[in-house]
Amino acid sequence: MEAILRSSSLLVPDEFFIFEALQRWFMSSKKTTPNCHLEEDLRKTLQYIRFSQMHSTQLLAVEESPIGLNYRSIIRTYLGDAYRYQILAKESPEFQEPQYLPRDYTDKQCCVQMFYHPNRNKRTAPSAFYGNGKWEIQPRRYYDTLNVVIILKKPLEMDVKVYISILIYKRCGSIQMRLRRKACVLRALEAAPRVTALAGGVTTQTSTPTNTPRSNSTTSSASNTVGKDSSNIPYAASHAHRSPHGPASKLHGPHDGQEYYAIDNIISDSDFQTATSQSGPAGIKLGVIIRTCGVNLA
Repeated sequence: MEAILRSSSLLVPDEFFIFEALQRWFMSSKKTTPNCHLEEDLRKTLQYIRFSQMHSTQLLAVEESPIGLNYRSIIRTYLGDAYRYQILAKESPEFQEPQYLPRDYTDKQCCVQMFYHPNRNKRTAPSAFYGNGKWEIQPRRYYDTLNVVIILKKPLEMDVKVYISILIYKRCGSIQMRLRRKACVLRALEAAPRVTALAGGVTTQTSTPTNTPRSNSTTSSASNTVGKDSSNIPYAASHAHRSPHGPASKLHGPHDGQEYYAIDNIISDSDFQTATSQSGPAGIKLGVIIRTCGVNLA
């Protein structure tokens, strides 16, 4: 149970879903576990629930739950820490422990959903936005596969680590596969002259990644094939793209509405074909999860 709750790779609707599952397990255990051990078990498991990722109505529901009412002194500490996080997280990078990091949540507030039709969208599909317009998501045709471009449109208040997961749904609506990429670090904007291309896979609008021939051996864009296993990347293995996961780079821009940063997520040919075979009349249903956490690089 502890190993499951510690994992940051859980694919769940939201954090409250995990709390409710833990509560059902705990209430069922009360029938067979001596009371002297129940409180100890509760303390061991509750520390792995990421209350900081719940919104206010969910935190109130936790207070009014059987665990919240019967073990008020225990739950109060976690709720107080969650409220503190929600007040200070946007201004401070100090919340870097695992309990403050989001997981892969499929709720529509955390996962942007869109459709891409290979026949109708020959090059690009309409963009979707996340985080009050901070991130733009553009599905683009890339030869015989699909490229999902994630673009940062607004400046960062602090240095952040970015995790991206792409979900592909079946025709029935269930999730067919999840494609995860390694995290990359983005630096907050600092006053500096504009340049055309930046080291470490950071580009301005003038060098935004485009569809270049596959014969190119290197590229300055932050491109990477996304696969089910991030350690097994078939496209990147045969095409030596510059890694976007090295040292953090400073960001510059935007100028006249141009973006700060673009991250390419190229879906492998085989995954694209599988997704196409399972797509419905509207095309391939995609879900994009963008997780960020503040980092202190000073």
